[in-house]
Amino acid sequence: MKVVWFCGLPEMVRQEIFSDLPLLRGREWSWIVGHLPPPDDIELHVICGDRRLSEDVTRTWRGTHFHLVKVPRGGPYLMYEGWAKHLARKSRELSPDIVHGWGTECAFSLAAIRAEPQRHIVGIQGILSVTWPVMKKNVPTYLCVINERRVLSKAKQCVAESHYSKETVSRFTRAQVDVVPQPLREDFLIADLGPRNEKIMIYLGVLAHRKGIYDAIRAFLRIESEWKLVCIGEPGSIEDKEELDALLKEKDPDNRVSLVGSQTSVEIINWFRRSPVLLLPTYTDTGPTALKEALAMGLWPICYKNTGPKELIGRYRVGSLVETGNIDQLFSIVEIVLIEKPWLDAEKMSAISQRIRRDLSPEVVWDSLMGS
Repeated sequence: MKVVWFCGLPEMVRQEIFSDLPLLRGREWSWIVGHLPPPDDIELHVICGDRRLSEDVTRTWRGTHFHLVKVPRGGPYLMYEGWAKHLARKSRELSPDIVHGWGTECAFSLAAIRAEPQRHIVGIQGILSVTWPVMKKNVPTYLCVINERRVLSKAKQCVAESHYSKETVSRFTRAQVDVVPQPLREDFLIADLGPRNEKIMIYLGVLAHRKGIYDAIRAFLRIESEWKLVCIGEPGSIEDKEELDALLKEKDPDNRVSLVGSQTSVEIINWFRRSPVLLLPTYTDTGPTALKEALAMGLWPICYKNTGPKELIGRYRVGSLVETGNIDQLFSIVEIVLIEKPWLDAEKMSAISQRIRRDLSPEVVWDSLMGS
């Protein structure tokens, strides 16, 4: 079966096969990489757009054909119609059996609908209409919300990575919505759990308010201990970077919080092998991938009681949940976890790691995805 995906270019793929091209650093798109290589009976083509290209480029990596397509400027200001036109054109050249757009707010699902009005899948990530209250407001984001509503109104078939995601998107579409989780990257399926015995907590994700970075830092710095907080990820905006720098300058004179930037999967695993605790008080998230990867590595998560984290922690019966936005309670729970050390139940943590690695293996996810 020939399958076309529309999505952004994962940073790992850019580094591996497109490093000679004048492309900016991309997002991780780790769930895309987690699907690779595809099953033997799937011929997978991934179509990505970039306005810096002089011509279209196609290269192969992990059994997958990546097509970089030159797209026009304008993006959200033109409701991504220019992008969708060029991406859909490449898809029609390939004559696929099915097309799949990852994400609803920009060009990718719109391109899938334009390419195959009846034979498409719209992949639901976060729903901007739901996350809007905790996002920074600007014109491009508002236009993306409008575009998302338009895409969902035209979708015939959707897949959502969690039951929470399905419930939220069902308010905006009449399409059939199936729940298909996103797989773990290969490195997280085979890595040993490590000792996890250093006094280090990990935050993993975009350094932005909606992901809870400010709450994590404020709660952590109230703890009087030798513990450190390592924050993996990049600021969501220039304003986020300035706000974080000011917060740490005021509240962290002893440099207990480290901002280490984006990391490869191998580097993240090395941090996880040292740390027993994930501190991720995100305000809204359909997954999140960071939580899945932490559970696969045997960490004890502390999250706000909402959206995807509530669903995952409830399913695997591990971790601590805190009322959303309650920094006092977050501080108290962190203190309790550090005293009780629940991660020392090695048998339980290992069993959970094995279970989530099995549930989120590419083989299981591909079977569900192609059966949707």
